Amino acid sequence: MGLLYNILWVDDRIDEYKMLEIDREIESYVRELFFEPHLYMYENVEDAEKDLKSRRYDVIFSDFNISENKSGEDFINYIRKQNVNTEVLFYSAKQDLPIISLDRISFLNLKRDASYDELKKKMISLIDLTIEKLNDLTSLRGLVMAETSELDKNMEDVCYRYFVQNKTDISDHIFEEVIKSLEKDYLNKLEKSNNCDKKCSHKIRKLIYKENIITNIAFDSSRKARSVKKIIKETNFSLDNYGINEDFYEAYLKEIIETRNLLAHSYSIIKDSGEENLISKKDGKEIVFDKDIIKNIRKRILLYKNILRDLYNKLS
Repeated sequence: MGLLYNILWVDDRIDEYKMLEIDREIESYVRELFFEPHLYMYENVEDAEKDLKSRRYDVIFSDFNISENKSGEDFINYIRKQNVNTEVLFYSAKQDLPIISLDRISFLNLKRDASYDELKKKMISLIDLTIEKLNDLTSLRGLVMAETSELDKNMEDVCYRYFVQNKTDISDHIFEEVIKSLEKDYLNKLEKSNNCDKKCSHKIRKLIYKENIITNIAFDSSRKARSVKKIIKETNFSLDNYGINEDFYEAYLKEIIETRNLLAHSYSIIKDSGEENLISKKDGKEIVFDKDIIKNIRKRILLYKNILRDLYNKLS
C-alpha cells in the first residue's frame, strides 16, 4: 500500500449520507492521517462487485440489507471468493446481524437514535486499524520505497517537460551543467578502477536524446533533485507556500532521501508493553520511528508530491 487510501462504501441510502456530509468527514479524517482518500460509493451490490474485480480497497463498508436480490451473506461470500484481504464492516438497523466471527469482517447493529454517530465512530476505528498495521517495519519500508520511487518519476516528468518539451537556450545550458556533473563523477569512478586505460569516453555523452539521459540509472534521485532545484530557481517557482525555508535539493535530501536510507537499515524491537518500535542509527545515535515520526513521514512525502505536481503544471 502507498499513500493512496481506497474506500468502498455500499448502501442504497448513499444520497442521504452525502447530504449529511458523512462522506466528506470520512475523507477529511483520512487526510488528517496524511493519506490520499478515494471514496467509491455504490447504491447496489452488483456495481460494487464489478469494481472489486478491478480495484484494490483498503477498507469496505456495506449495509447488510443492501438489496432484495442479494443479502449481506451473499456479498460476504463474493468477497471471500475474490480473496479480498482487507477489513470489511457490515452494518444494519433493520435486523440483528449474524453473531459470527469472521476474519477481517465485523458487524455493527445500529441504534436508531444514534445511528449516524455510531456508524462514523466504527468506520473511523476500522480505518485506524488498517493504518495501524502499516506502522510495522515491513509495511513502512514498502510504503516509503514505493512512494519515493513515485517521487523519482514525478521529478523525471518535471525534467522532461522543462528540458525536452519546453526546451530553450537557458534550459539547454542548465542541462549541459547536468551532463558535465554526471561526466565528472563517472570519470572519477573510472580513475579509481584498475581497468581504466585513461582513453575511455563517457557513455552518458553518447546518449543522443535528453529523455534517455533523464531516465538513465546514473541520473539518480539526488541528481533529479538537483535538477529540479535549478528548474525551480530559473522559473521563480516559490516554495514559501509549502513551508520549505531552504532550497529544494537540501530539503529533499534531508526529508526524503535520508529517511529512505535510514529505513533501509532499520530494525524492529518489541517493548515489554508489546509495542513495536523501529530503530535506525545516524552518526552513532539511535533514531526511533514512533507513530508521530511515521505520520510526519507520510506528511512530508505528500508535501513533495504536491510541490512536484504544481511545478509540473506551472511548466505547462
